[in-house]
Amino acid sequence: MKSRRSKVSIESIMVMLLMIAFSIAVSLMITQGSQIFKQSIDNKEEDENLRIAMSYINMRIKQNDYADKINLESNVIEGLSAIVIEHIDEEEGFRSYIYYDDNYLYECYTDEIPTKEISTQIIDSNGIRFEERIDKNQLVIYYSQRRGQDMIELEQIITLRSN
Repeated sequence: MKSRRSKVSIESIMVMLLMIAFSIAVSLMITQGSQIFKQSIDNKEEDENLRIAMSYINMRIKQNDYADKINLESNVIEGLSAIVIEHIDEEEGFRSYIYYDDNYLYECYTDEIPTKEISTQIIDSNGIRFEERIDKNQLVIYYSQRRGQDMIELEQIITLRSN
């Protein structure tokens, strides 16, 4: 009788150990799955923000591409470089300043001296910088984006029709 009880006890302990091992495996799988899902969502959000920033800048430039109305100026808003768009027609006298600061793309639409206080935050981004190629009539915008553990730089070239 004693050997039967010990067999039942050993079987019960083995079943419990198997259940514990299964529970640990399931817990680890759920934890890893949630981390992968969060990383996927973060990557997708970063890609969306980059696409929005690129599209926004491109659209604002193409909307206002008139002779000598789009320039890249340095030290415009607290020492920052900005794309400066001079508006025409009903908006004559107004300017749009598109610039990057503190991980955000900003736009300042004003007829006064541009400041951060009156600027509108457009989208967060890892990094944006501007360059002007006067000889080729181009505005080059560099966007920093995270790919895994690395940062890569994407280049968008906008050829101005009318400068």
